[in-house]
Amino acid sequence: KKGLRCDVKSQVCWHALGILYRQDKDYQEAAKCYRQALRIEPENFTIMRDLSNLQIHIRQLEGFRETRRKLLSLKPALRFNWTTFALAHHLCGSLDAAVGVLEEHEKTFKDDSESIDAYDAGEVSMYKAMVLEESGRYEEAIDYLTEQLREGRCPDKVGYYETVGRLSLYLRNFDDAHAAYTHLFKACPEHED
Repeated sequence: KKGLRCDVKSQVCWHALGILYRQDKDYQEAAKCYRQALRIEPENFTIMRDLSNLQIHIRQLEGFRETRRKLLSLKPALRFNWTTFALAHHLCGSLDAAVGVLEEHEKTFKDDSESIDAYDAGEVSMYKAMVLEESGRYEEAIDYLTEQLREGRCPDKVGYYETVGRLSLYLRNFDDAHAAYTHLFKACPEHED
């Protein structure tokens, strides 16, 4: 607070005060301090990231979505920014927008598959399938996961067969569900119950 008395236009002081309020669990005041710091320096990635973490913590979902949008526009080369922006849409109930962001993510990084490990790529694939499932697009989710598996971008075979089996049951495709669960039982015989 003494720093602010000396220089009320210091984004560093506002950010530091926000961190102190957050440590004291005064989240509303911390958010105010972060916003004030961003008024002074609107494109500070670190402050925006701290604000977005605080917003999700206190369930300010619309603010979280807007902050993640700004972070993505600042650093679109970071995969994390794409997936958290999709997550923000998902949490706000905008499932089609979340799928759209994930599709743009795939297009943007299509030729850059070496920079992401197979596990992370598989998790993003499973997440997209989950959002498709929540939006009632079961066939699209199955087709998407099957394509990802065929192209080697879905290393979680157990998750794949669980999802395909469940979605096939929703679609009343009992033969496909039976095939998926048969693969699952062969892969995990210890979990037959």
